[in-house]
Amino acid sequence: MPDKGHARELAQSPPPHLLHEGNACVLSGDWTLAAIKPRLIVLRAKLLFHGHSVKQWDLSGVTRMDTFGALLLWRAWGLREPDTMVLPPQLHPAFERVRAVAAYVHLNAIRA
Repeated sequence: MPDKGHARELAQSPPPHLLHEGNACVLSGDWTLAAIKPRLIVLRAKLLFHGHSVKQWDLSGVTRMDTFGALLLWRAWGLREPDTMVLPPQLHPAFERVRAVAAYVHLNAIRA
């Protein structure tokens, strides 16, 4: 049975949003798996379109992000951080987990 509290919290969370402004992308809203899932195809297409060409990313408007949201961005960025990124402290843990996994995968690929 679904958790009614979680469903209510998700309904009140702002949806993930990506705004392309010149040479920058500004992200806002809730970038968690639950919030991204209904919009995944559109968000992934936007991220893939802008991921390599845009050099400045502003994540200061992101209200929440989990590892899925961080990984989605990481993949769009070509498995590295962009040249310029505004990353609020509350989002650091999600990116630290993605960096740790990326380093582990890279290290094991070298050993193979």
